Amino acid sequence: ALSHLSRENLSRDLGTVDLAVLFDCLNCDKDLQIERACEILDYVLNFLDPVLLLERYGGILQHCLSHKNTRVPILVVKQLHRFSQDDDLVTVIGAHPIYVTAVNLLAA
Repeated sequence: ALSHLSRENLSRDLGTVDLAVLFDCLNCDKDLQIERACEILDYVLNFLDPVLLLERYGGILQHCLSHKNTRVPILVVKQLHRFSQDDDLVTVIGAHPIYVTAVNLLAA
């Protein structure tokens, strides 16, 4: 159903939706639930403004970097990569606590 919405509508409307409930679906040991939640998040987060995503969910994303299911940290690293494509966002990411956590994860 999400794939039938226009990019413009998704970008506009996702700013008004609380995605914390969807992130909460990652707090389990059920691989299938985590996989589906990651698939949905991977899709919808690409429509959300990166600054808004970092402001609203930066703490959640940082916590997700330590998830035992590797799909979850990969999801976050993909978003950080997306952020890094914008020169203006690089300084925002560098000042956010998620930066140190991500660097430590990648260095491990």
